Parts: sequence; C-alpha cells; structure tokens
Amino acid sequence: MNVSLISARYANSLFLLGKEDALLLDSIYIDCSYLKNMIKESADLAIFLKNSLIKPGKKFQVFKSIFGKQIHEYTLRFVEIIIQNHRETLLENILRNFINQYRLYKGIKTVTVITALPIPESMFREINETIGRQMDCVAELECRVNEDIIGGLILMVDGRMVDGSVSGQLRSLKKKLLTNLKFS
Repeated sequence: MNVSLISARYANSLFLLGKEDALLLDSIYIDCSYLKNMIKESADLAIFLKNSLIKPGKKFQVFKSIFGKQIHEYTLRFVEIIIQNHRETLLENILRNFINQYRLYKGIKTVTVITALPIPESMFREINETIGRQMDCVAELECRVNEDIIGGLILMVDGRMVDGSVSGQLRSLKKKLLTNLKFS
C-alpha cells in the first residue's frame, strides 16, 4: 500500500470538491488546518484514530461529537468517508496534502524569521509585506527567537535560508580566516 499516493488522492478529491466554490475551499482549508493541529497536539486523538479495535461507526460518532459544530459539513462528511474506508490512520497525511495543495493554489508561502529578540508588531508587518512583494506571494510569517544568533536575522523560505545573523557572519569570518591560514 502506497500511503503517500493514497493520501494524495484523498486530498486531491477534497481539493477538487472545494475548488468549485472559493468560500467553501477556504472553509475546508481552515478546517483541515484545525484538524491537523488537533491531531498533532492531542496524542489521545491520534491514538483513538489509529485504534483498529474501535468500529468505524463509533469512531465517527465520537469525532462528530467533538468536531461536528466546529467544522463545515463537507469536511465532516469527508472525514466520515475516510473513517468508513478504514483510512483514518492516514488522516493527518491527507490533511497535510490538502493544506499543501491549497497553499500552492493560493500562492501562500511560509516564511520563518529567526531573531535574537522578539520582533515588534510594526516590524513584523513590514517584513511580511516586503517578503510578499519580493516573492510575489502571500507570506505567512512565523517568528522564532533564538538568542544564540546574537543579532540580525535568519530567513527561511521554500527550503532556502538567508543568514544575516551576527553568529552567521562570525562563522563565515572564522572559515575565511582558517582557510587563509592553511594557505599561508
């Protein structure tokens, strides 16, 4: 069984269903993000979904009682189909695939900014807008604090990193000095 292929097919089906209506697609995206975070944060929920001893009907009843009022009826029906088809162990992967497909479709990129100190709100908005303009996308900024970088910042987008930190510059300088000493 090819787990990634199965997950991608389910996610694609949900995406195509939602793509017919922009508001529905946005609603499903919000639901999928919410459910993915809930599964990731709640070990009990993840264990419950993976428990093969619990009958699909009972799993869905519990799922519906927990999330039925918080998510769109299409998302709930989709989860019901997944549970009925005994694919609930793949739910987190399916949700991740849907989220990635939605983000690609909408041109959304996650940008991680690492600084030595927390960023003020005004600077946060300015960085977000600048990155959005530079990369012609909708940027979702995720800020992290790492005192080890001393100062400056590190940007990570699409697996690429731009290191403008003081510690990065010191490492680069050290490398150059060591290289020059070898050739002296």
